[in-house]
Amino acid sequence: ADSVSVLKHESNCVIVCAVSGCSTVAIRESGNVSSITDVATGKFRVNFSTNMPDVNYAPIVATNYNNAGARTYSDVYTLAVGSFDISVRSAANNALLDPEGSYAAVIR
Repeated sequence: ADSVSVLKHESNCVIVCAVSGCSTVAIRESGNVSSITDVATGKFRVNFSTNMPDVNYAPIVATNYNNAGARTYSDVYTLAVGSFDISVRSAANNALLDPEGSYAAVIR
């Protein structure tokens, strides 16, 4: 069994996703993710391969932006049965920015 299926069965983690790209979004690894939509600068939509039964799930998101030690924060701003939306901002000035990497897991 690959690591995604092990996570899915042992911890109720229903998606795992690693995304790369500052201007072009690309899925590096995933489980139950069909695609990533680049909504706007600093805004992304994670689309599920298999919909959730409802919106009672918890996305956990982390991002990295390696620009001279710049810090970012990310939040989930929309939950739907087929997707969730993420925004990424600079901690210094609150501006939306495209991270070099994003990582997500969903617990249900």
